[in-house]
Amino acid sequence: MEKLLLIHSTKEIQLQVKNVASRLKLALDIIPDEYCGCRLKELAAGKYAQNPLDATPLGSTTAEDVTPLGSTTAEDVTPLGSTAAEDAAPSGNAAAEGTVPAQVNAGASGAETPPNCLVLCGLRDKRLDKALFELRRADIPIDYKAILTPSNQEWTVPELMKELQRERQAMGR
Repeated sequence: MEKLLLIHSTKEIQLQVKNVASRLKLALDIIPDEYCGCRLKELAAGKYAQNPLDATPLGSTTAEDVTPLGSTTAEDVTPLGSTAAEDAAPSGNAAAEGTVPAQVNAGASGAETPPNCLVLCGLRDKRLDKALFELRRADIPIDYKAILTPSNQEWTVPELMKELQRERQAMGR
């Protein structure tokens, strides 16, 4: 299925991307921040919205560890810009994987907001080219764009963002 996943976006960007997606007859899923610990393939399939507890990364929680959506515990809160949770948490920890790495948090304005990201899922060459052209033509400020691939479909949003940032730095941008 051809779909766009929009992550960490403002309402204004959501409306702009929705307009482009509508014109191109593409599905658009706006991913809430609380689901960023899910695998990209789960987000693309829409499984996160149907059964949020099943979308939690494997081995990360037990029934008594689950905190209701929208609430936090003191252990879950990490100040923006802190890497303590990222450095200390074992791999697979939902709290650590649900946060954007600290080095990605600083936006162009210096504000502590995570960069937005658009993941293009299931688009073939011509449709992909058209979608990218229309997004560029609409001058939508999207920080990162990615294509869902067999290589990245098991990644979480923070893992994807970290790789995109690494690639951008390697390109000297």
